[in-house]
Amino acid sequence: MPGPILPRSSMSPQQLRRVLTCIESRIAEPLRIRHLAQEAAMSPFHFSRMFKRATGYSPHHYLTLQRIEKAKLLLAASDLPIVAVASAVGYLTQAHFTSSFGRHVGMTPKAYRMSQRTPHAAPASVQDATA
Repeated sequence: MPGPILPRSSMSPQQLRRVLTCIESRIAEPLRIRHLAQEAAMSPFHFSRMFKRATGYSPHHYLTLQRIEKAKLLLAASDLPIVAVASAVGYLTQAHFTSSFGRHVGMTPKAYRMSQRTPHAAPASVQDATA
């Protein structure tokens, strides 16, 4: 006779991959725990616990970190207005984006963008004079 059926203690790699793919492909959209839980075929409560066990982050915190990372890429590599970057990574307002970005990165999106730009090379006459 088989033993009792015990609840799963973690997410399978396939479940986690489906959820992470969903987050990546829908990063600009509002994502609710119940939607992510459906991707993993779990209840929202169980999903939240198992996701944290698998990644080390709550689903909300993980999503925020992914949005901030994508925003950093967009700020460094494009001239999109900050409000457009905010929208592209799922923030409804620039103010909320700026606040969240500042908490996680330690500077405003504009300051981050400026820090990622390479300074223009000095004119040749200045370079020759300092050599």
